[in-house]
Amino acid sequence: MDASLDAARLAAIVQSSDDAIVSKTLEGMVLTWNPAAERIFGYSATEMVGSSIYKLVPPELHDDERMVLERISQGESVTHFETVRVKKDGTLFPVDLTVSPIRDPAGVIVGASAVKRDITERRRAVEISSRLAAIVESSDDAIVSKTLAGVVLDWNAAAERMYGFTAGEMIGRSIYAVVPQELQFEEQTILERVARGERVDHYETVRVRRDGSWIDVALTISPVRDASGSIIGASSIQRDITLSKRSEEALRQAAKMEAIGALAGGLAHDFNNQLYAVSGFAHFIARDPGLSPSARADLLELQKTTERMASLTRQLLAFARQQVLIPET
Repeated sequence: MDASLDAARLAAIVQSSDDAIVSKTLEGMVLTWNPAAERIFGYSATEMVGSSIYKLVPPELHDDERMVLERISQGESVTHFETVRVKKDGTLFPVDLTVSPIRDPAGVIVGASAVKRDITERRRAVEISSRLAAIVESSDDAIVSKTLAGVVLDWNAAAERMYGFTAGEMIGRSIYAVVPQELQFEEQTILERVARGERVDHYETVRVRRDGSWIDVALTISPVRDASGSIIGASSIQRDITLSKRSEEALRQAAKMEAIGALAGGLAHDFNNQLYAVSGFAHFIARDPGLSPSARADLLELQKTTERMASLTRQLLAFARQQVLIPET
């Protein structure tokens, strides 16, 4: 094979690479500087070739660079060494270095070849991912991801507290473990909607804890997409609304009781007025000296009956006003 063709091909690879590819002497003097190095560092090849590589190294990291060159001089390679470099405008940024020895035809190490990759975006992605992971773990809501078949992929600390299952117990297991048997068709329908790209917001349903108890939950479920945009799973935020549901039910019951009390109070008030009228007439008639003893006894019995009925209506009124009555003796 023609050596000149090989050299031309290698030169073309270096020139077209997205990574900075730089060669330097063992003292750190730059020998070659490809276009990617120009883009990444901001220096042209004319500015850098013949200059010291230390121009790109923050002063506090010069010892690291010397250590790398020392290892190269001993025939070692340094792979994927993450450090920091400085651009022409003074901006510091993270790089991933792979440095290899350069040998002359006799095999003597005469320099170093370095591939430098700007990992700013990768670091940023890792930071964002770590931040999101921290948010998920610290959330008071259960956050769960699963495949479209319902296999659990992620299970945060709040999900552990809510359901009683640990992440180790749930990851790789079907989400149907926390869905009541009679509602499993519902979960399947939701996953089908998510597979079509739909989002399900604030859907209220019931789920089951490890101890078998049921809890009311509100679900928000979104599609999870891969880098190409294909839907590969579902992310679910689940909130335990059992207490709020109980509070709502208590308020409804209180409203019902208030309405019943108002109705009972109105009826008792009207009925009490009628009783007073009956009792008054009975008392008035009983004063007639011409009444027979049996008629007078009937009127007295009528008065006693109206008094007992009045006592009952007073209790009904007290209930309507939510008062406590002391029983009459």
